[in-house]
Amino acid sequence: MAKGTYMHLWASFAILALSILSNPLESHAQQSQYPISCDECHRMPPLDSPYRNPDTGGFTGNHETHNPPSIASKQSCEKCHAGSGSFLTSHRDGFINMTSNINSSAHPLRSVYNKPRFFNQTTLPTLQTCSNVNCHFETTTPAWGRAAYSSPSDCDKCHQAAPSDGNHPVGAQKHAQYYGTTTSSCAKCHPDHTGEPAPFGHATSAGNRTLSVRFAALPNNGFGRYTGNVAYPYYLPSKNAARSGTCRNTYCHSPGTKPAGSSADPNKSAAWGGTLDCTGCHKGSVSGDYMNTGSHYAHVYGDGSAKSQISCVKCHAATAAADMAISDRSRHVNGQVEVAFDSSSNPTGGSYNGTLATPLSPSVKTPGSNYAVCQNLYCHGGNPVTWGGTVNCQDCHGGGSDADNFGGTFWSDGTTGKIKTAGEWDGTGHGRASGTYPSGTAAANFGVEAKQCEYCHDAGVGHAQASNAFRLRNYSTAAWGRNAVCQNCHGAGSAGVTVGSHLKNSSRKVGSDHYGAKHSNSKNGGQFCWDCHDGHGDTNAYMIHNSVASTSDRTTGAPATTAATSFTAFATGTDYARGAAPYNGICQVCHDSTVNHYTATSGDSHNPGTRCTSCHTHTGPNSSNAFPGSESAGGAPCLGCHATGFANMRTNASYHHYMQNDTATYSNSATPSATDTNRRCLMCHVDHNIFRPDMNAGGARAKNLRTGAIDAVSASVGFTNSDFDNALASGGVCVSCHTNQQTKNSTNRKGNGTTVTPRVTKSEYAGSAHNYAVAGGAFSDASRVNANCIKCHNAQNGETSLKGNFGNHDGTASSILGALGGTLTDPYEAGLCYRCHSNAADAVGGTKKTANARDWYGAVTTMSSRATAIFQSFQKANKHQVDLPAYSGKHKPNAVDESRAYISNAANKHVDCSDCHNPHTATAANPTKGAMGANPTNSTGNWTAPTAWADVSVAGGDDEYKICFRCHSGYNTGLSSWSSAWTDLGKEFSTGNKSYHWIEGDRGAAKADTTYGNFNKTYIYKMMPRYNGFTDAQLRTVRMRCSDCHGSDNAENNPNGPHGSSYARMLKVPAGSPYTTWNSTSQVGGANVWCFNCHLPAFTNSGFSGSGSSLHTSKHSGSKGTCMDCHIKVPHGWQIPHLLKPYNMPANYPAENAAYNGTGTTSRSGIDLPLNSTNWGLSGKWTENSCGSHQNCSGN
Repeated sequence: MAKGTYMHLWASFAILALSILSNPLESHAQQSQYPISCDECHRMPPLDSPYRNPDTGGFTGNHETHNPPSIASKQSCEKCHAGSGSFLTSHRDGFINMTSNINSSAHPLRSVYNKPRFFNQTTLPTLQTCSNVNCHFETTTPAWGRAAYSSPSDCDKCHQAAPSDGNHPVGAQKHAQYYGTTTSSCAKCHPDHTGEPAPFGHATSAGNRTLSVRFAALPNNGFGRYTGNVAYPYYLPSKNAARSGTCRNTYCHSPGTKPAGSSADPNKSAAWGGTLDCTGCHKGSVSGDYMNTGSHYAHVYGDGSAKSQISCVKCHAATAAADMAISDRSRHVNGQVEVAFDSSSNPTGGSYNGTLATPLSPSVKTPGSNYAVCQNLYCHGGNPVTWGGTVNCQDCHGGGSDADNFGGTFWSDGTTGKIKTAGEWDGTGHGRASGTYPSGTAAANFGVEAKQCEYCHDAGVGHAQASNAFRLRNYSTAAWGRNAVCQNCHGAGSAGVTVGSHLKNSSRKVGSDHYGAKHSNSKNGGQFCWDCHDGHGDTNAYMIHNSVASTSDRTTGAPATTAATSFTAFATGTDYARGAAPYNGICQVCHDSTVNHYTATSGDSHNPGTRCTSCHTHTGPNSSNAFPGSESAGGAPCLGCHATGFANMRTNASYHHYMQNDTATYSNSATPSATDTNRRCLMCHVDHNIFRPDMNAGGARAKNLRTGAIDAVSASVGFTNSDFDNALASGGVCVSCHTNQQTKNSTNRKGNGTTVTPRVTKSEYAGSAHNYAVAGGAFSDASRVNANCIKCHNAQNGETSLKGNFGNHDGTASSILGALGGTLTDPYEAGLCYRCHSNAADAVGGTKKTANARDWYGAVTTMSSRATAIFQSFQKANKHQVDLPAYSGKHKPNAVDESRAYISNAANKHVDCSDCHNPHTATAANPTKGAMGANPTNSTGNWTAPTAWADVSVAGGDDEYKICFRCHSGYNTGLSSWSSAWTDLGKEFSTGNKSYHWIEGDRGAAKADTTYGNFNKTYIYKMMPRYNGFTDAQLRTVRMRCSDCHGSDNAENNPNGPHGSSYARMLKVPAGSPYTTWNSTSQVGGANVWCFNCHLPAFTNSGFSGSGSSLHTSKHSGSKGTCMDCHIKVPHGWQIPHLLKPYNMPANYPAENAAYNGTGTTSRSGIDLPLNSTNWGLSGKWTENSCGSHQNCSGN
């Protein structure tokens, strides 16, 4: 056969026998003159023809569609013909060889051509079908050689078009309803093969790829994915694929809140083969599965009841029907949100985003775009509201005036009730933001929360509910019935209501409603709090209705009949009930002639000056008569009877313990917070049911105090008649709080410059000299209060029923001090101390003590003469000026406020008894114990000020100097501004100096030589009585105190310490001592040198000697030998031994007379050695030759 003649010997279907080729040619193939390729005999791929065509070489088959030219190769033939990829010319053996598993299909029964694997070539072949092949989706193929498939009519030859499984678009399936049942619907989730040049070419890749699922068409536009297993071969029918994947991130299964390409996940996964309703994408109206985008929740769920739920058709009438079916699928899953208000429920025509929104012409918005405003809708009273915004009660029920409707089924008649927001709700109602109401009660300020109405109304209760028509919070309880809504805040012991982040709880507490046995069904006014009170506000005070309900509906709480009243003034009883027409007082408008005294038609003179509620409180029982006058039986707010006291303890006009509320419950903590809610009457007192002896056998009228602010209270424990008792674990109610420093409320008490209270502990006060009790006056049961703390802190401002003579609720003087018979002024400082620390005849004014040795109360009868001489000491010429008006009120009783910075300000210069004494810790033997002190850190250098200071509470005794240092040392950085003549005691008494009087007994050591120096035993034992009997050697080593030198004249018989003295510099002088003067005239040989009270005047053993004799007596005792010739004027401490002075001293240390200042140029120059001289010898080493050149000191 000539070259170019195509002999189609295609292994599968060739029918032309080769006669000119023989086996010898095959065995000698290597001798061919040129190579032979597949298409030399049959084209590649073989041509398809309905018959054997010798011109073209075509023959019957479908090779071109199965093995298109773009991929045709020997290897591609192997899908059907085994081994064809490596055929040589020897394959021309007259047989067609088929593979045992066509296209390596995955069917378990193997995929075959339905003839033997090897069959003869014939001129008229019998063509067969293929079974189970993957490229035909495992269906039986048409016979080989039949006409090629046509698209789309033959799409169902391999798989159904559309397939009937899963959610393919067939029958009533949703995909069929939306996208149709033709092959055009396939493109929504798969590639659109119908538009390809070879629509069935995708089958040729079977076995080499996954099942293609993609969402390229509208409405997804390429966004989304399918999670099922689409890998080969799992999508083939023989694998029984579960096909349980889900569609994710598709617009068509999203809530519709975002545009295509950015879709949100649906409420429920769109599982292939499953079913979903509206809630699958959008959620619905069932609790836990409700729509929550925008404002959907409030509309479709409401409170969970059908009456409160708004169906989809109300706002999407162009898309949804009343039965929740889709009324127009073209408007659903179309990439738009279409708002159309149902005309049956909005006949006037509502609008959205400024566009009329009707079923025929909806307002359209893009998913995910900004929310807009709904307007002119019945459900919001015609008010504009923003979708997705917060709508609160007042947005619909607030208005310019009240609009009440209580007729018929008022809760569901379509009429919106309204309150007047401006002037009433925000003025006289609970919405008032600040200040006080006309009644003086603090503003409730419900408006601090946007959901302000929810303090009383329950948003969880649906509209149109007959069972709770006003949607009230805590609507009905066993204890309070319908009034529980008010008692949430106004009930005794109520915890209040928290809305958002703000807790509200009223200080006005009530214990009963105004409904007793005299009321009946026909006269039931007062059964509800709101029969008289309008919590929304009206023009009357105390939130009284302009028209109160004389009868009201027991079920709904709505008023049935009303009576007008006027209650704008409330100072006297006539404001409550009037004795003359018009008889419209709040306490009479409902009462007929069966009621005593004041009725709706008459009045009388019954207690016209007393407010009705002074006796007929809201706290008493009402089992027989409503609001009868009676004593509390416990559990009721205190202000019903003690309103004045409660009000006083919340004002900034006086000093008091601050009352945070009037809750009739016991506190369980005592925090230092200024606004601790436990600050209430029952923090310090027990309730009436505990102390009333007629209610509690263990009670007594005087036993109205708690044992401690956090101690448990019962009928048997937790109460006492003593404010301090060391036997109690807490020590008593006062120290149970004050054992910790308490922060003072800065706005609800009168300010005195202090921010915290002093700290007073049980152990400290137990040892105090002031720890004793005074018996109070007898109560009606003869019991008495044991007043300990309150004997001094006995403030009785505004008290009207003080039966025990003691109380510390409110006072006009700082620290809530009592007058103790004096004239109470603010501040009342030393004046209070004088009431006891004086003698009976002293001019302290007022009602004085009856005997010297008694305290003012007469409870103590053994006060020492030293303790009672305090007042007289402060009358001396030289004293601490505790009575100076310029110093008044400047002392702060705690180290926080009386700080170093505070003291160092010259404007705060002062002195007060409490600067040196702590009245809560001081004892008779240690009067300075617990006082505030300044502890120095001394420098190691000579004549150097301390390097640091620490605030301390002094132990007393030898610690005394630390008290003095607070004002008289460098601790006071304003020392020179207090007085330019003052010197720095911290520097002077430093134990680093060359010489000093040793007052810093807790550091350093005595500087005096242990050999030289004798003492005046006549007076030193009176100057320092604690060292009585000490020898000279012992006295040289003792620790000193500031009060050893500074104190009272007649030292041994007067109080110790620098209170006052007749002598300059407040010098202490024993009785009978001639040694009274220390100045530049004091002479060594004189008879008045004050230092001789301690130092022996003879000076025979001073160590200052020459030629065997004392130079003090032999050389310096003449008329010109004054002490200050040689010694400094301020003999505290010095940078030179023996307190000797050089001629170049700093200010304040030379003598007052310049002639004694050691300059070496005057007639009375004294020692003429410079400050840095090396001749300053130690004690016992000083001789006449030690002195430098100086003049006129010869002793004559």
